[in-house]
Amino acid sequence: MTTELTVYTGMANESRLELVQDGSPVVASAITGAVLKFGVYCVDTEADPAHLYFLDSSHQTLCLRLGLITNIEAGLYRRGMLTLIEAGNLLPIAWVLLDIRVQPWQVCPVA
Repeated sequence: MTTELTVYTGMANESRLELVQDGSPVVASAITGAVLKFGVYCVDTEADPAHLYFLDSSHQTLCLRLGLITNIEAGLYRRGMLTLIEAGNLLPIAWVLLDIRVQPWQVCPVA
């Protein structure tokens, strides 16, 4: 199953992903990093902490602020891939596929 996120260009809205495995939250601090690839964009928790970061030190909630990516183009990006890095594991974990819908945010002109 693919999850769809909607983000707005230039907006700091935050999407949160609870990292759950077999119905339970992931083991606290087992996850040390994350990488999200969608379309031509690739962000990770190390290089892009303004766009992709963990809510707290338990690393059980991943926060995304994709609308802040410089020059992000509006459109639907199907099958974005979220990859997790686990402590002590040399191989990354394929976690989830995301459809990411990027839209402009309409603002009324100031009178």
